[in-house]
Amino acid sequence: MVEEGKHDAIDDLDRTFLKDVSYDSNKALSLSKHIKAEEFSKNILSLDLNIRFAGLIERSGYLFAGGTREGVDQYLKRSNAELSLSQSAHIFYLGERFLTELGNLKYIVYNYGKVKLFSIL
Repeated sequence: MVEEGKHDAIDDLDRTFLKDVSYDSNKALSLSKHIKAEEFSKNILSLDLNIRFAGLIERSGYLFAGGTREGVDQYLKRSNAELSLSQSAHIFYLGERFLTELGNLKYIVYNYGKVKLFSIL
């Protein structure tokens, strides 16, 4: 037999717990997009062993998903790697200024001595 006061306390505890674990569709959608973005990046890396990096960046240049192939040394470390991503994002942003005159900027190719960097909008 359960005492009535204890039963109410358990119900209150359940309500508090359920309030904290409520379903947030925006977070679920964001997680779903992140998982798909990670899968996309891995698929790009699987196309060719010479592809060293695949990732998706936000408009700010923040790396949303992806990264460097495992076991490959990075040419750019920390802040320089971040700056490289920001550079591509910034160029696409600047390209919007010429939308009317030139049309959509669809991709950017950087051809360095050690790597070729291909950014697609």
